[in-house]
This record gives sequence, C-alpha cells and structure tokens, in this order.
Amino acid sequence: MIRRLSLASVLMGLALMSPVPVLAQKALPPRADALAETAPDVVALFGVIGLYDVLDIMSAEGIDAGPGMEEDLFPGRGGSAWAAVVANIYASDRLIDRFEAAVPLDRLSPEHLATLREFFDSDLGARIAAGEIAARRAFLDPEIEAAATELAQTRAAERHPRMAQLTEFIAVNDLVERNVSGA
Repeated sequence: MIRRLSLASVLMGLALMSPVPVLAQKALPPRADALAETAPDVVALFGVIGLYDVLDIMSAEGIDAGPGMEEDLFPGRGGSAWAAVVANIYASDRLIDRFEAAVPLDRLSPEHLATLREFFDSDLGARIAAGEIAARRAFLDPEIEAAATELAQTRAAERHPRMAQLTEFIAVNDLVERNVSGA
C-alpha cells in the first residue's frame, strides 16, 4: 500500500499537467443514507471528491494484497479461511461504515465544508479528484503499475523537477507515515 501511495502521487503529479477527464459521479451507496440524514453537506463533499469510489478501490487493493500478506506472514497456511478474513476486513461496506463513523462531525464547520466543496467543485478540484480515482483504479492492473514505476524511475534518474516537488510534498505531508499508520 505504501508503494501504491508513492507511485499514485508521482503518477498524479505527472498527469496533472494534462487534462484528466472528470469521472461521472456515482450515486451514493445505500450505507451513506444514515450520514446523509445527519450531515448532508459532508456526504455531498464525499461525493464530490469521489471518496466512495476511493474506498471501493481500497477494498479491491486490500483483497488483492491478501495472498501476498499470507505468503509473507504464514506461507501456505491461510487457505480459504485467510481469504475470508481478508475479504471481511476489506469489504467495501465495512470500510465505508468505519470511515463514516470516524468522521469528526463536531469539528467540521459549515464554512470549512463550504470552502472544501467550492474547491472540489472547481475545474482544478474536479481534475485532482478524478485523477486520484483514475490513478488508483489503473494501479489495480499490475502492468499499469509496472509502467508507472518505470516512468517514475526514469523521471527520477533524469532529475525531472516534478519529482523533487512530489518528494517534498510526500515528506511535508508525512504521507508515508500516515499510510503506514492507516494500514
């Protein structure tokens, strides 16, 4: 997951220079109904930034990583029980429910939500959100992930200025540590 975060950040940084099609916004999942009743502005923001799409992709990423985790932790001993545990941990509904339950609604002011919504409703905000979703979805394909890795290595070897910016962004925002903690 750490590698995917770094590669997705690099791919996003390189891709932001070109137009990214804005993805069609999916309807809210049924499990968002409870939060929609108590905090409709929050759910609307999550929809605009594509959070539910990202959580669905994270679900697929986690399930795909299951066999590798088994191989690293207890080779050949997990079997179908391990697959079921991983599927339960990374079930999309579960991820969404846990994420929504963790949202500190009391710390989100209407002004803050409006500012975020205004940004993500803008062309740049929509491009960033769509690019993140597209990059994460693309990285589910091992061939695309390998090509992105190769591109990132090439750009790093060339000392491409965007790589320094992305490296600084990852460091300043402590993205690797946050990803490790989140995992």
